[in-house]
Amino acid sequence: MIVYISGPITGMPENNKKAFSEAYSDIARLKRNPRLRNMKIINPLRVGAGIRKSFSVKGKNEPDWTDYMRACIKKLCEADCVYFLEGWYASKGVNLERNIARRLDIPCADNMEELWKILGV
Repeated sequence: MIVYISGPITGMPENNKKAFSEAYSDIARLKRNPRLRNMKIINPLRVGAGIRKSFSVKGKNEPDWTDYMRACIKKLCEADCVYFLEGWYASKGVNLERNIARRLDIPCADNMEELWKILGV
């Protein structure tokens, strides 16, 4: 099971790191359930860190929004479900991710209770 966390980043204080970190911790606690111990959680902030590192290794300029979105959308497509952080509706990127998830029939959760139902907890 792969859970992708989606939430606003651009224009948020510290790229919304606190909200992503809290969501990651909350979801990781579900690994206590034996059925979910192998669950993988994709955090776009970590995906972004990898993109920045690959750009610097290649000697390229700082990645732009489309570079980040392309990388994150690839990861989103690997997910079995998507967990949306509060305030997602105000983000252009998250709206794009939500639209893609829905079109690909990837279940979407707007809160932990919905995620529990999707995961069968």
